[in-house]
Amino acid sequence: MYAESFAKEDFWLSSYAKYLISLYRLGGEANARKLIDYMAQNYGTSHSSFYSITPVLEKKGYIIVIEEGRSKKVKLTEEGRKIAEQLAKLSQML
Repeated sequence: MYAESFAKEDFWLSSYAKYLISLYRLGGEANARKLIDYMAQNYGTSHSSFYSITPVLEKKGYIIVIEEGRSKKVKLTEEGRKIAEQLAKLSQML
């Protein structure tokens, strides 16, 4: 039981994985505020965590950030969607 919990929560499910899974479960794109709220509710992540992860995932080519007036929209790229889909399936298995 402890090993399963460790593997699921502390080992493989990094903040990056949580971000990609969350965005995938929101349909592959979402307003940044909606994504932040979803991650906070489901994983307990903070706003600062979200803002530090976004540029890393964008630089790796997994997401794109679209400016919409005063708000931002985050969208999975094709590569990001493939990875997020695999992560989401794995998270359901654990």
